This record gives sequence, C-alpha cells and structure tokens, in this order.
Amino acid sequence: MANFGACFCYSCGLKVTFLLVISAVCNEALILDVNLTRQEVTTFVRQPVNLGCYATTTSAGSILEYFWTKDNQTVTQSPNVQAFDGVLVVTPEKDSDFGTYECNVTNGMSSGLCRISLVQVTSTPGDPTTGCVNVSVLMPVLAVAVFSLLLFIHLVIQGARRRSRDEVLSKKSEDSSLHSHEHVRMREGSCVIEEPIELHVNRRVSRMEENERIQESTVTQF
Repeated sequence: MANFGACFCYSCGLKVTFLLVISAVCNEALILDVNLTRQEVTTFVRQPVNLGCYATTTSAGSILEYFWTKDNQTVTQSPNVQAFDGVLVVTPEKDSDFGTYECNVTNGMSSGLCRISLVQVTSTPGDPTTGCVNVSVLMPVLAVAVFSLLLFIHLVIQGARRRSRDEVLSKKSEDSSLHSHEHVRMREGSCVIEEPIELHVNRRVSRMEENERIQESTVTQF
C-alpha cells in the first residue's frame, strides 16, 4: 500500500524544487513535510548554501539513512560539498557544481526521494539578496548605517540650532551697540545746541548791563 507523506527541505530561506516519490509499508511509513519547501535554491559561485531534506518515521526503532546523488552518481565529500545526513552543504566553485541533487532517505522498509535544483544567479557576489548567511552578514552593516544616519541628523539639527542662537545673540549685540551710539550722538548734539543758547543768554545779560550803565550815566548828567 502506498503512503504519501510530506517532505520538508530546508535551505536557509532559499528556494527548493523537489520531486517526492515514496513507497511505504503500512507500519514503517516515512513522514515527509512538503509545506515548508520552496522551488529552487539560488546562489553565487563560492557562496555556500544548504540543501536539506528531513524525514521522520512512524516506527520508534527505525534509523533513517540519507544518500545524496547528482547526475546518477553518489556525491562524495569534498571541500566544497559536505553531507550531514539530511543536509547537503554546497559551495559551488564551477558551473558543474550547479544542477539537480537527489536526496534518497530510507528507514529500511520505506524510502523517499527529494530532487533539489541548485541554480546559479547572475548578480555579483558583492550584492547578495537571498539566504540566511547573507542576511546575518548584512544586519550589522545595516545597524551601523542606521546609527550613523541618526547621528548625522542629530548633529545637523544641533548645528542649525547653534547657528540660530548665535544669530539671535549677534543681532541683539548689534542692536545694543547701535542704541549706545545713538545715545552718545544725542548727548553730543545736546551739548552743541546748549552752547549757543548759553552764549545768547550771556550776550543778553551783557547788553542789559551796558544799557543800565548808559541810563545811569544819562541820569547823572541831568
């Protein structure tokens, strides 16, 4: 009796394409989750990715074994390809490292097959857009950039406030200095005006004294 379960293959948020084929015996069925899978894995050259296919069995005593193949050949361990049971870590170095990888899982009685397509993207490695590793690398850089931007905005605002305050103080100082000069000019102008008045009064007093003397002289003559 055939039993189709669910297969879930993790690739750090990357897309995975798969083909699930399960042949099972009632009490030894594999349970594979397909709801968490995606359609394909995309990566750059020399950018490591995880190809994963996890399975569980209904029998507590069963041991799951995983076999990875590519192009009908068993994937061998190498510096750029390493298998950890249901997870295959691939660091593509050349075009032949891309393609379709097959994960064969069995518990001795049931077996399952997941086919995962590894696709090369044409973007530059300096601008990664997918994958958990890329996001974790970008997060500290993004935090520093946001902090620097906020600090720059704070300094600009403080500088603008400082310049505005200096302009107000400078204007007040100029107004005070102008008022002081005008006051001095008014005092100087009043002194200049007072002198002719004082001289004029003195002249009138002198003329009055002279007239009195003339009158006294006239009276004396009579």
